[in-house]
Formats: sequence, C-alpha cells, structure tokens
Amino acid sequence: MRKSTFIFIILSGLASLCNYVVYPILARILSPNEFVDISVALALFTQLSSFMLSIVALTIGLSKQEGEQTARKVVEKLQAILTHLFVVIIIVFLASSPLFLDRLHMPATLLAPISIMLGLSISMSVISGYLNGKQKLEKLGLSIVFSALMQLLFSVAAAVITKSGAVTLAAMAFGSFVAIALTYRVYQSEHLPRPSSVFEHGPSLYRSKEVRSLVTFTIASSIATLIMNLLLIADLLIISSRQIDAKIYTDMYVISRAVFFAGMLFVWPFLSNIDVMHPSRITRLFARLVALFIALSGGAIAIMSMFGNDVLHILLGSNYSQRTDLQTMAILAITYKLLFLIISTLTLFFIVVRSYWAVYLPIILTCFSAIALWFAGPQSSTLELVTSLNVASIAAVVLGFVGFFLVGKKSKR
Repeated sequence: MRKSTFIFIILSGLASLCNYVVYPILARILSPNEFVDISVALALFTQLSSFMLSIVALTIGLSKQEGEQTARKVVEKLQAILTHLFVVIIIVFLASSPLFLDRLHMPATLLAPISIMLGLSISMSVISGYLNGKQKLEKLGLSIVFSALMQLLFSVAAAVITKSGAVTLAAMAFGSFVAIALTYRVYQSEHLPRPSSVFEHGPSLYRSKEVRSLVTFTIASSIATLIMNLLLIADLLIISSRQIDAKIYTDMYVISRAVFFAGMLFVWPFLSNIDVMHPSRITRLFARLVALFIALSGGAIAIMSMFGNDVLHILLGSNYSQRTDLQTMAILAITYKLLFLIISTLTLFFIVVRSYWAVYLPIILTCFSAIALWFAGPQSSTLELVTSLNVASIAAVVLGFVGFFLVGKKSKR
C-alpha cells in the first residue's frame, strides 16, 4: 500500500497541476471577456459539484462493505439515485438561472456545458470511489490524471481554434466524456459500475427501506459537505465583502489554499485503508495523517514567516515589505486551512462508515462560526475576524475528535 499510495500522490499532484495550468494558458489565448466568462462558469461548476466529495466517500464505503458483485450492484443503485437527483438539480438550476446570470455577467450559452460537466462528474465520482474502495490506488491515480489531461488538451485546442469561451467549456466537457469512456474501456477487468444500469432502476427502486435510508444519508451528507466547502472560503468572502485588507488576505488565501490541496492528496489513501466494520483500527494512521497536516502547515508558516514577502513577490507580484502584520496574517490563514484539513478528513471518514456525524460536524462548525463572528462584531479588524473563525474551527475539531472516538468505540461492541 505504501508504494501504491506514493504513486497515487504523484499522479494526483500531476492531475492537480493540469487543472491549475489550464487557467494561465487560457488567459493567454482567450480575450479578457471570454476568459472572465469561463472562469466564472468554472467557479460556479466547482461550487455546484463540491458535494461530489461526499459521493466519492460514500462509494468507498459501499464498495468496502460487500463482495465484488454485491458491491457493484449497490453502487449501481447509488449511481441511479444520484442521476435522478441530478435531473432535479439541473431543472432547478436552469429554472433559476435568469436570477443569477445577470449578476454574474455570465452568458446563457455556458449553462449547457456546465450541466453536462455536472452530469459527467457523477460517473467520475462513482469510478473514483469504487477504485479507492477496492484499494486500486494506482489505477485511480491514472484515471484522474487522464481525465485532467483530456480536459486540458481539448479545452486548449478549442480555445486556439475558436477563441470562444463557450466552445472551450464545451470541449472541456467533451474531454471529460472521452476520459470516462476510455476508463471503462481500459479497466474492463475491474467490473466498474455500469452507466447503463441507470436505465434499469425506476421509481420502484425507492420502495426498499434500505434504499430510502441510503437516499436520506446521501442527501444529508451531500448538503453537509456543500456547507463545509462554503465555510472553507468563509474567511475570504467575509474579508472581501468588508474590503478590509482584502488584497493582502487574498494573497495569503492563495498560499494557504495550496497547503490545503497538498494535504488533501494524502486523505484519499487514508480513506482507502478504512475498515468499515472496525473503524477504530484506523486511529494510528489518522494520527499520522494529522501529524503530516501539521508538518505541511508548519513548513508553510515557517517559509512565510522568513520569506513571506519574497514568496508573494515571486508568485503574485505583490510587495508588502512595509506590512508588519504579514506574518500574523499568514499564520492565521494557514492555520484556518489546517483545521479544515482535519475537519474535512473527519467528515469524509464519517461518510465512509455511514455515520451521521458527517452531518453533525459541519452543522456544529456552522453554529460555532456564526457565534464567533457575532462576538467579533461588525467593526472588527481582519486579524480579529480570522482569529475568531480559527477559534470556532478549533472547537469543531475537538468535537470531531469526540465523534471519531465514539464511532470507533461503537464498532468494538
């Protein structure tokens, strides 16, 4: 597993690189207006699809619970449920689109490719969870890289040929489709859940009590994951809306976000090792994972404390040589993402083992964050705001550890 984990992390890092470089490449090819449109559309897609994290984790758990044939059938039911939910979501999304298109200044032509990409993300999430649950990390890493590479190549080619943001986004969606089709072709021996099974399950699927229970947990955990992802950017949104040190904190946010994504690369191998029947057996590995998060964040804080202005100047062209609070902002921003790494890991762990702590923890975090902001007050400084959010997150982490202990203790009985 160590070798597979190492290979997976390298491949995931390569996929992340492909996803990142698409922005600077398209920025140099498309006109400013077209690039802004596609950037806003991709940001919207990212937020709408953030609940897919819970789907991947849920698929991991379902794949681990049963034998190969049984697990495949259960995951196919989940895939059908998700497709039905997707149809409802897309109808609501398209019906409400006139309300937000004008505010976002986004052309309606981008709605179709976004909808297609959302639909395709269901298949990719199911594939990812299924391969992870079967501990096929190397194959999972290759499928992720191939998907990112196809999206990059098709979108860049479309941008060069057409200079159109809408066509570029449509080409990116087509790249996702090609990647999924080839993944099924290459991994035939893995007996991946069949996409065609979606048409085999109608309304009668929901007569089963077990399926209704799965639907309830899927919806609840997806909403909770979406809330958690919104809270992840709460510090930036609040500071940006108040225009208090918005530029400098945005720069700090870019650095801390990189630390968060680096940490998340190690979360998926951790989930792959969970024994759903005996969750407590993962305690030692979880402790190592948290130690790794702390080491990554500590290293980033040390670099920003000693060379913060130089790092920002190289990466973003920013210069804050006169700011005496630069180190403090860096420490607070990175610490906030460290705490969210732990909370995200705990939430995904709870989803894998089908515990409603996956719902409780994001709700607890939301309540604590609201209370912290209320105490901070409307006139608070950037440092006071972020400190308050950090305190709320620390309290949520403590309760998350309690939930982790209780779930492990319950499994021993």
